[in-house]
Amino acid sequence: VTQSVLVTVIPVPVASVLVTPGLDTLEQMETVQLSALARDAGGATLAGRTIVWSSRDTFVVKVSATGLVTAAGVGSAIIDATSETKVGSATIVVKPSASAPTITSISPTAMVPGAAATLTGTGFSAT
Repeated sequence: VTQSVLVTVIPVPVASVLVTPGLDTLEQMETVQLSALARDAGGATLAGRTIVWSSRDTFVVKVSATGLVTAAGVGSAIIDATSETKVGSATIVVKPSASAPTITSISPTAMVPGAAATLTGTGFSAT
């Protein structure tokens, strides 16, 4: 006699998401790689869970699908890592780049659409 039994395996739900580092300071155009761990109610890591990354302020920081953060504008922003319905977060503070140009004057001072202007200052690149 042969019998079969149907077994349904229900995965352990994600109870929390831990993002590291939880706080970082970057200069404009610098990057940092974040990582996220999905955890169960007991704190054990749940392998193989999908993590979706997002930035709450893409003018300050952008984040890739793999958690690579790129500093864009000056300020602070929160990066979220979501697995199932749980969210973990990191705060990224962006400072001005030490090599950012400094504009000391603009000529002419009254701009006309399509006209050329001269910017004077320091820290400009050749490109």
